[in-house]
Amino acid sequence: MITEISGDKYNMIKRFLYIFLICVCFVFGSCGCSEVASEEEHKIINIRGINIEIIPSVYENNLKKLDNIQNFGEEITNVYISVSGDEEKRNRIMDEIKCISDEICIGADNDLEKAKRISKWTAENLSYDRDRAANGVDTELISLESILYNGYRTTCGGHANMVSALCAAQGIYCVNLRGGTVSSGNTHSDLANIPTNHEWNGVYIDKKWYFLNSTWASERYYENGEYGNDGSYLECYELFGFDEMSAEHRIDIAEQRFAEKK
Repeated sequence: MITEISGDKYNMIKRFLYIFLICVCFVFGSCGCSEVASEEEHKIINIRGINIEIIPSVYENNLKKLDNIQNFGEEITNVYISVSGDEEKRNRIMDEIKCISDEICIGADNDLEKAKRISKWTAENLSYDRDRAANGVDTELISLESILYNGYRTTCGGHANMVSALCAAQGIYCVNLRGGTVSSGNTHSDLANIPTNHEWNGVYIDKKWYFLNSTWASERYYENGEYGNDGSYLECYELFGFDEMSAEHRIDIAEQRFAEKK
């Protein structure tokens, strides 16, 4: 026998089921609503006390670039060592790089510690050459030969070149990254469209990417024929993560320049 439910009872049961369903969704996060909302939200990350929104297109671009690391070959790599074309000189330079790298990493227990030391050494020993930067940067200026034998003066490309060579000497997989960055008056909201203006590094250690920007970590410079220092080493640009990198950097080219030593 089917019992007839009055309109008031029907509405009460309906309201009870509705409230019950809402509680289930709240507790278990189901119903799909929360998942869709989280996918549409932009990531917000705090860098040096400032909340910065990561631009989704930049984030996706950076993922794709790291999945497509380029290698331009030995001929191009040789120029980043020395523009002279002298093989014997290149070999001497790379021997010196190995000695410097080994000295930096004495006592380091793992590759992360080695990469950290290399980044800090580069930031604390190389000076950004504002004089040369103002007149145009060429490959000679950022070559290892020029850095080692001309007062450790260079630009961001030289910083990244040195870091990658020193890391490779320790068997660390390191790439040079070139692209647009939030600097020189550019804002975070412009990051997707900023022209290529910087070079930094990424290291792949224990199946994870870490990023190094020794130029920004350094406050050392060379200007009007004199060396200067605007402050202390900025550790926030040493081994920072993918989200932090994507908040201020857009990768245009990812290149492995120096093969890591086995």
